Amino acid sequence: MKNRLLKQFLYGIFYLIILGLIGYGGYNIASPAPSCFDNKLNGLEENIDCGGSCIACSIKNLSDIKVVEALVLDSGNQKSSIVLRIENPNSTYGVVNFKYSIKDPSNDKNIIENESFIYPSEIKYIIHPAIDKFISDQISVVVNREKLWESRNNFSLPKVGTIQVTHSTDGQFIKTNGLVSNNETNPFPEIIINALYYNEVNTIIGASRTIIFDVLSFEQRRFDITHPDVGADLSKTRIFIEAKRPNIQGILY
Repeated sequence: MKNRLLKQFLYGIFYLIILGLIGYGGYNIASPAPSCFDNKLNGLEENIDCGGSCIACSIKNLSDIKVVEALVLDSGNQKSSIVLRIENPNSTYGVVNFKYSIKDPSNDKNIIENESFIYPSEIKYIIHPAIDKFISDQISVVVNREKLWESRNNFSLPKVGTIQVTHSTDGQFIKTNGLVSNNETNPFPEIIINALYYNEVNTIIGASRTIIFDVLSFEQRRFDITHPDVGADLSKTRIFIEAKRPNIQGILY
């Protein structure tokens, strides 16, 4: 009798173990594997969905870049210029590449599709000059979510500037000229010089740009920008440089 009870007990334990293993296996099969997008701290992650085999937490926790202003300006001859002001609130990372589109809200069609970059903590102006006149002065700007990020150790604002800049007008056109100066050891495939023209109350009323190609290290090159005379206060003109450091890959996120 005792042997029979012992056997029944052992069989019961055995069956419980088998059922437990089956249940555990079924749970593992039914449960999704840890991923970098499940909003859970699992796998080799250092924090939720970052670190380990996932994107670095220093990148995942970055604030997104912001389009804080989008203007449509009359540039004469049935043309308009678009000015975007973009800010990067992150002091430790810049964006090597981001794509954006500018839409006409009246028909939701893309007017412009382009890409750009922005350095850590930079406030940047992007100008699209002399494009076809819009029916409306209102535009919408969409920046793609995925971007190529890079730390400021490799992607910092270069030492490129302008010198000997002058502004003049003949009553028809504003002329801005000067020298762009590359004070870096590396050359730049292109340098964009942007000019913003303001009225007496510091409102942007005109914008134009020019592009200088293949600027060598420590080279100075002349640039010229023209814009229809819009009655700007030329003493308030501001110049902004776009010079992207070459051969920086970035991390997609």
